[in-house]
Amino acid sequence: MRQYVVDAFTDHVFAGNPAAICVMDRWLDEKTMMAITIENNLSETAFAVKEGEKYHLRWFTPGGEIDLCGHATIASFALLRQEGLIADGSHIAHTKASDLNIGVSGGTVWMDMAPPKLIRKLTAEEWPELYDAYGLTVDHRPDGLEPWIVSTGLADIMMPVRDHETLLQAVQNEAAVTELSRR
Repeated sequence: MRQYVVDAFTDHVFAGNPAAICVMDRWLDEKTMMAITIENNLSETAFAVKEGEKYHLRWFTPGGEIDLCGHATIASFALLRQEGLIADGSHIAHTKASDLNIGVSGGTVWMDMAPPKLIRKLTAEEWPELYDAYGLTVDHRPDGLEPWIVSTGLADIMMPVRDHETLLQAVQNEAAVTELSRR
């Protein structure tokens, strides 16, 4: 097994979104993959094994295995290209979420996500807690748009905000909370 830390979405070290990538000849048991993930102490660790013409990917967070991780997929294929394990062109990443089409061209990697599936609309009773988590109120929601849980392989909440300034405020509030939690 070879392990790397790759910063996705950047060409600068210590920028972008880091992921640990473990390139293996065969699968390890889940307990070992979980121990590696906890030791790495990153949001995700990707495990990649080539089987036939496809790379099979699995991702673990310190809390357990997840079905899909976009930035770790991009990082994995960028690494595989850099190490000469794949060539430019179209590739398939087999995952628990679905088979993903991956395009590689030099240092650029593109990933097609599964079509979004609407899981459920959040109830009006759930909105205050959601908006409060970002230092906002329900008044920051635009008329006619409601928060939904949507999945392209991994469920996430789509929270509409009324304008660009509100979005920037929410991002700054979330970053401040994250920074405080690290202290």
